[in-house]
Amino acid sequence: YIVDEEAGSKRRISTLNNWLEKKHYNVEQIWASIDDIIIKTVIAGHPTLKHSYHACFPCHDFTFACFEILGFDIILDYKLKPHLLEVNHSPSYHTDAELDRDVKESLLKDTFTILNLTRCDRKRVMEEDRQRVRERLMQAIVTKPQMPDMNDTASTLDALTSQIKWEESHLGNYRQIYPSDRDSKYQLFFTQTQSSLFQETFASRAREEAGRLHREEFEMKLRGEANLRIGNRYKQPHPESPLSKPRIKKLPSRKKDSSNSFEPVPIVEAEEKERVALMAQRD
Repeated sequence: YIVDEEAGSKRRISTLNNWLEKKHYNVEQIWASIDDIIIKTVIAGHPTLKHSYHACFPCHDFTFACFEILGFDIILDYKLKPHLLEVNHSPSYHTDAELDRDVKESLLKDTFTILNLTRCDRKRVMEEDRQRVRERLMQAIVTKPQMPDMNDTASTLDALTSQIKWEESHLGNYRQIYPSDRDSKYQLFFTQTQSSLFQETFASRAREEAGRLHREEFEMKLRGEANLRIGNRYKQPHPESPLSKPRIKKLPSRKKDSSNSFEPVPIVEAEEKERVALMAQRD
């Protein structure tokens, strides 16, 4: 790791731009290509993000309910054409180096400024939370859909317009790349994400998931039946089964007569004759 703002392992974007300009590269074209990648990537994930947002905040329409800072990893090839490596939804905010602290502190400061948290209505947010709890508890009760109030719709539009004006006038070091004067260029991508091919992809995934769950349920049922059959078979094992334990008949134990070595043992006549015969053979 080299600590040098001009030639170190970490550099500012302004340092990179100055280096590219000294090499007579078209910096504006490079950043326009990078902006194009970022916009298309966000548009590609827009349907999923939209669904998740409305699922988590169904009643939050007064202002934006959440935000997220994304980290785009871009690599330039030998022709300075940018390529997307990955998107980090939780980039690092460590400030081990002084350069990290300068860049990331400025980023967080501009982020909280553009959010304009002072205009958030705390009471309204708490009421929305209570409303979500009531709706979750009353899901079984079917109610008639209510028509939206025109006054609420107008107030919502006014609030969103005010928020947009605030963001445009408090960008700080942010640079707005969308919406821009090239919005018509990206409308096609919004329609593509809603095309039949895209919907078919989601539908096919849903069918695959349903099929997978059905197969798992069927396999679990088969395993349960097999275990039940094996369990019944184990209750009465056959004699040749390795699981059956052979019963070994215990022989009655014989009591050993304890003898005292200090007392003489009676001589058996047959044993004595055998001993005498063996002694005669030795002679």
